[in-house]
Parts: sequence; C-alpha cells; structure tokens
Amino acid sequence: SYLHALALEGTGPVDRAVLALEDVLAHDDDPTRLLRACMVLCRIHRDAGDYARAVEIGDRAATLVDQGALRGTPEGLQLVLTVASAYHERGDVDHAARLCLRAVDDADELGSPRALASAYWNSSIIEMERGHVEEALPMARKAIALLEKAVTFWHPSQRGHGH
Repeated sequence: SYLHALALEGTGPVDRAVLALEDVLAHDDDPTRLLRACMVLCRIHRDAGDYARAVEIGDRAATLVDQGALRGTPEGLQLVLTVASAYHERGDVDHAARLCLRAVDDADELGSPRALASAYWNSSIIEMERGHVEEALPMARKAIALLEKAVTFWHPSQRGHGH
C-alpha cells in the first residue's frame, strides 16, 4: 500500500520503498494516491541523482494530472515543482523554468499563499540559474512576502494568544 511504501522510504532501504511504490502504480486506481506515489518516486530518483528516471516518472505523472483533473490541486502543484527540480538537475533549465511558471499560475488559481510562495521561490531559483537576475529577484521577494504573511497569520503571538 501507499502508506507502507512511505514508511519504507522513511525508515527502511530506499530500494524497498521504490518497489512498494511501483506496486502502488501497478495495482492502485485512486488518482490522488497514484499521483502521490509518482511524486515520491520522482523525488527518490532525483535525490539519488537518477534525473532521467525522475523526469520519466514525473512526465508519466503529469499525464495523470491532466487526465484526472488534478491540475491546480496541491498534489498536482507539488508534482510540477518536483519534476521541474529534476529537469533543472538534469540540465534542462529552460524547461524547468516553464514548468515553474505553470506552477505559479496553478498556485495562483489554487489560492494558497504557501503554494504560491513555493512556486515563486522555485521559479526564482531557476531564473537565477538561467542568469535572469532581473526576473528572479521579484519572484524571490514575492515568495518571502507571502511566507511572512503566512507566518504572521499563523504565529500565536499575532493572534492574541502569546506574549
């Protein structure tokens, strides 16, 4: 099961987690669980330096997003950013930048300040890698402003429960 695979990723050998996640992909039919399994697999392969495999899994999951109307969901957004990171690490910085722009649009539609901050932050990193400092800096500032607003909103001392 998906939860078993996650437990293996966190505590056991990664190879066992990969096999368990591949079993989820072969036997599960819940679109959200399939997407999450793809995302974890993509991240595992990216972190292991197997960028080609990470991109392959990410692109396969992107099909799930489009078919299952999961674009613009938190899971779909997280997938796009994970795949963008894999493309970036593989050296395809231009495609990674386009994926990040898509993530900004999706996060804006989602209406989640945290998701939007994450999308802007990732976009700013990619733009810096491309040498586009003029584009990267405003994105980083937007990400920081969104995160500051989120922290202020959720911090107990700002809601009258603290000092």
